Amino acid sequence: EVVGRKPMERACSLMSDFQHKEHVTKYFYDNSDKFNISLIRSGTAKFSDVQLAIDTQEDFEKFEWIIENLECDPSESDIATLVRLAKDYYQIIDKKI
Repeated sequence: EVVGRKPMERACSLMSDFQHKEHVTKYFYDNSDKFNISLIRSGTAKFSDVQLAIDTQEDFEKFEWIIENLECDPSESDIATLVRLAKDYYQIIDKKI
């Protein structure tokens, strides 16, 4: 799930339910009449083995690394590149442990 900055800011300013603050995208689905929600299919590639959600400090650090290692503007990146970089990150972290 990808949410733009402006819709996220708008949603956060409207949230009052703890459930929505804990699981932010739930707010968008519960209020789908107020937002443009699109399904993006990954095509033939399978990405279920890679987690790109940012729920922890470690997730945030992983995404910072991914952004730093992109060869283009993050808004122009595709899911396959993000997944490849996430897998690269996991390999680097595993070697450091």
